[in-house]
Amino acid sequence: MPCHEYVLYVAWNGHKYRMGLSPNPQVDLSFLQRNEHYEEMAYVSSPLPLALAEYLLEQVARPAERVGKEYGGGLRLPFLGGPRRAARALVAHKFRQVRR
Repeated sequence: MPCHEYVLYVAWNGHKYRMGLSPNPQVDLSFLQRNEHYEEMAYVSSPLPLALAEYLLEQVARPAERVGKEYGGGLRLPFLGGPRRAARALVAHKFRQVRR
């Protein structure tokens, strides 16, 4: 039986962001857009086995980031220049964390 592979992602809108994992991130994005008003999503990992994806998510995302966290709530990154720039900086930062 083939094993599903999961992708770590960051979804965001102008006010908050969240990290998650999914075997089909487009379905997650559709759900998040419709129900929680997230606007965009970026993948921060390649497809991974579930155990590894869960481990990485645990290492790079705090519990608040997994359910939706507002920008500026304790982030140590310099988020200047508005939400779009903040989202790009956040995605780049999380991608670097996953690569390590």
